[in-house]
Order: sequence, then C-alpha cells, then structure tokens
Amino acid sequence: MRKRTIKTQLAVSFLAIATLIIGSISLVALSLTNNHFSKYVEERQEDLLNQYVYTIDLLWLNSGETWNSEELAALSEKVLENNIYFSIEDEQGNMVWELTGKDLKSAQEKLKKNALKVSEKNSVKLDETIEVKKKLINDGNEFGKVTFYYFGPFAYTEHDALFISSMKQSLMYVAIAALLVSFILASWISARLGLPLKHVSDFTHKLTRGEYADKIPQETSIIEINSLIDSLNDLSNQLEKQHGLRKRLTTDISHELRTPLATLKGNVEGMIDGVWKITPERLQSCYDEIDRLTRLIGNIEIINKIE
Repeated sequence: MRKRTIKTQLAVSFLAIATLIIGSISLVALSLTNNHFSKYVEERQEDLLNQYVYTIDLLWLNSGETWNSEELAALSEKVLENNIYFSIEDEQGNMVWELTGKDLKSAQEKLKKNALKVSEKNSVKLDETIEVKKKLINDGNEFGKVTFYYFGPFAYTEHDALFISSMKQSLMYVAIAALLVSFILASWISARLGLPLKHVSDFTHKLTRGEYADKIPQETSIIEINSLIDSLNDLSNQLEKQHGLRKRLTTDISHELRTPLATLKGNVEGMIDGVWKITPERLQSCYDEIDRLTRLIGNIEIINKIE
C-alpha cells in the first residue's frame, strides 16, 4: 500500500470529491441544456411551418382559390433561407407545385451544406431528410396538402449550432475554473490541517530521542488538534521533570554509594596491610557499611517498582 503524507491525502480526497461533484453537475447541466434546447428548436420549427401553411393559404385565397406558380416560387426562396423546401398537392393528390431539376438540386445542396456546418459546430449530426405533411384547410374544407423537407433529426440552423456550441464551451470553462478553485482550496485546507499534524509528528520524534525542551505552538483553530498538542506538551513537561528527577536521583545514589564503599575499602585495606588490627569494632564498622549499602540497594529497587 502506497504511503502518503496527510497533506497529500487530504488534497487528493478533496479534489476527488470536487471533481465528482463538478463533473456530475456539468453532465446534468449539459444534458438539460441539450434537451431543453432541442425542444425549443422543435417548437420553433413547428411554429415556422404553421406560419408557412398560413401564408400558402393566403396565397391560394388571394389568387382566387387557384395556385400562382410565381408567388409560390418567391415563397420557396424565402422558405429556403431557413433550410426548408416544400411541395404542394391538391385535394386529389395531384402535384401542384414542387422544386425540380436544378432548383431541387440547389435546394438539397444548400440543406446539406447547412447540415455539415451544424455537424461541425455541434455533436448532433443532421444526416436524414425529414418530411412533414400538413393539411391546407379553408373554412373547414381541405383543399390540398403541403410537404416540408429539411435535414434532421433536429432543425438546427448554423446560429443554433453556434449557440449550443458556445453553451458547451462555457460549461467546460466553468468546470475547469471550478476545478482550479477546488485545487487551490484543497491545497490551502490540506496545508492548514497537515502542517500542525506534521509539527506533532516531528515533536513525537524528538520525544523518542529524549529532547523535551521544545514545545508545540498552537497554530490551528481545530479543537481536536489543539487538544492533542496540549496533551503532548503536558507529556513533554512530565517527561522532562522525570528526566531531571532521575538525574538528581542518580547523582544522590552515586554519592550515597561512594561514602560507605570508601569507608569499607579503607578499613579492609588497612586490615589487609596490617596497619589496623582486626578487632570486633572494626569488623562491626565494616558490617554497618555493608548493611547501609544493602538498604540503599533495597531503596533503589523500591523506586524502580514505583516507576
């Protein structure tokens, strides 16, 4: 298992959560934008086709309920500006007006050119010809049908493609900006949390080496970390006191041991060298010093048990 510092772990965790949230929001926003915009385009296309149907009705009425080819040709040019062309049948199903020959080919090429531009600017491909039939009715009586042709599945214009492409780019820029802000916040938060904990880690290493003089300053507003710092500082103070007490105790014990040993050694050496006679008093003195050493050793054992 790869080990990381707490600063790195916090930063990675924060960024992972931020990326998941921002990515999810961006995908949902993009999906909603596409769906709502597609519905808007469909409704707009339906309104536009109904307007053309109404215009054709007026042309038929104004021409004395007959078909005027010149007026229909002029309307066809106007309709073609919105990448649509049409044909008209009478009530018997006979073709009254339609684009043929070069005019039809030119209209189809214009629609294909627009579809190509839309596909380049938007992920939606317009690669099928949509036919929409609508009845021509006057005073409740049907007098023909008009069929509209355009490339689908959606009636996107070049302007629509630019709009939806700009929306996607804007969402992408917002997501990138949000990730950058998240990275900055993650670095700042992880530093705020990680630095005090690093100080705690360094301080505990000093304690293991017997360095008790330094203390950890309280540099954070987090209650738990401050409590940990206070506890470690208290531990350091206690260890420092115990260390001083142990040094004094060692010094005192050394002094207490040195005195009876020196006395005992002097008496024994004097008796060995014949300087002093071996008398009951001198033997009692040696015994007393040995007894004193025995009590000191017993006291040391008691202190060790207490510690």
